[in-house]
Amino acid sequence: MKKKILYFVLLISVLVLPFSMVKADDSYFTAGENTVIKAEEYNHSVFTAGDVVNNDAKVNGILFSAGSRVDVSGNIDYGFVAGQTLNIKGTVEKDLFAAGGSIIIDKDSVIKRDIYAAANNIDLKSNLTGNAFLAASIVTLDNVVIDGNLNVGANQLIINGNVEVKGTLYIGEGTIINNENNLKVGKKEIVKVTRIDFKNKLSDTILSILAMIFTSIVLALVFPKLFKKLSYELSVKDVLKKAFSGLVTLVIVPFLAVILLITSVGVGVGVILLLLYVLGLMISTILSAYVLGYNLYNEVFNQKDNIYVDLLIGVILIKLLELIPVIGALISMFVFIYGLGLVYKLIVNENK
Repeated sequence: MKKKILYFVLLISVLVLPFSMVKADDSYFTAGENTVIKAEEYNHSVFTAGDVVNNDAKVNGILFSAGSRVDVSGNIDYGFVAGQTLNIKGTVEKDLFAAGGSIIIDKDSVIKRDIYAAANNIDLKSNLTGNAFLAASIVTLDNVVIDGNLNVGANQLIINGNVEVKGTLYIGEGTIINNENNLKVGKKEIVKVTRIDFKNKLSDTILSILAMIFTSIVLALVFPKLFKKLSYELSVKDVLKKAFSGLVTLVIVPFLAVILLITSVGVGVGVILLLLYVLGLMISTILSAYVLGYNLYNEVFNQKDNIYVDLLIGVILIKLLELIPVIGALISMFVFIYGLGLVYKLIVNENK
């Protein structure tokens, strides 16, 4: 018991350290105040994070990049990019997913499939062969030709120069279009939308993602064996079983702790139980994210196991799913309960 209490105190101490002091670096993961990924080739997915991040590499996989300012000028298969200012200058062989305060798709960039972007301001300067899904306060199109469909959810759509959408333009009702005479579309459809404060919503989401990512990294650095115990293939039966265990834990543990606290001999155990319960609440979503990321990265993409990449994939996917109206809240709750079930299972297995 003393050993477990020591681990608990150590974990809490590490989690409250300034994240700027954490620095990990290998071919999969690089983090620092100023991060530069040189023009080398990586035959796997890569994660980069920092205040200013420059990506100039060829990534034959997924590039996850987050920072205050992020520049992507290399060649990547897929891009998941988040930050205050994003500059996309390179080549994306497949799809690009971007979220931030300001997103610029440079005229020299090449996006070979679809773009999914959400920000306060989006400036698209590059021609597209696929579709574009753009959500922002202001969307600007600069002399571009879009071969596919364009979906715009914005307060204002600015047309600079001549713009052509060969497919269908789906645009929210009430969106102001500047210089519409210079816009040529194959078909136009007005979509009824609910107005959202994109700036605040995205800022909160980005901060939440970054905080969870760095907390996950610290946890993985301190307790790598913890995640190794969760490296297993998901099944519907197992997910439902652990979710049920998590729900029972969520309800029963506080009740038991209160009973122990009101007894003269059980105060110490009650305090420890509550502390472990709080710890479980803190890391439950992270554990769920790892299991999800592990299965996607290893089972679906058949890539070599890497704790950091597994965590990143899981965290980002969960946070994106949480953005879905109504369903997102249900997903978040289920992920939390399932994670609590994982905590319960780890404790039970440890004491066998």
